[in-house]
Amino acid sequence: VYVGRLNEEKGLPVLLAAWQQLGGRLPLKIVGEGPLQAEVIAAAASHPAIDYLGPQSPATVMDLLGKAMLFVLPSTWYEGFPRVISECYARGLPLVASAIGPIRDVVHDGRTGLLFTPGDAGDLAAKVDALLAVPGPIDGMRQAARREFEQHYTAAANLRQLLAIYEAAIEQRHGKAVRVAPAAAAP
Repeated sequence: VYVGRLNEEKGLPVLLAAWQQLGGRLPLKIVGEGPLQAEVIAAAASHPAIDYLGPQSPATVMDLLGKAMLFVLPSTWYEGFPRVISECYARGLPLVASAIGPIRDVVHDGRTGLLFTPGDAGDLAAKVDALLAVPGPIDGMRQAARREFEQHYTAAANLRQLLAIYEAAIEQRHGKAVRVAPAAAAP
């Protein structure tokens, strides 16, 4: 599944080209709208594995994420932290993502998903092919993605991180240099 803006920066041309190379071996559901909507509609009309769903409600998107085998994040431009990564992790959904900017730091290659060369449709298709060839790793990646969410993205984990930052700031203000340790996992 792909959910997001349908534009060049989000890597839609790369995604569509990769699915052409895959030759229909895996269905692709695309959710969103944007300037490349006509190209996505045309690709869906000419390729039986591509299904364009248009814009959808957040509840429908979360349902799709829960049922998907993987999420494709083909961005070609630098992004800070796409919210969809934590949403995928919450649903235990591995990602195949561009190794660009912070994305390469939060999608752990081989553990919570696979990274591919930004803008390289052939590499994206190869990574998806690799996951299709041996279905076992997907289950491990699902579990790792969910663990990643529980350790780093829940409200409790965020509160622990925020409190650690405040404590470090207070101690530093009082002249005690402090190193902020990563937040511990929830019990």
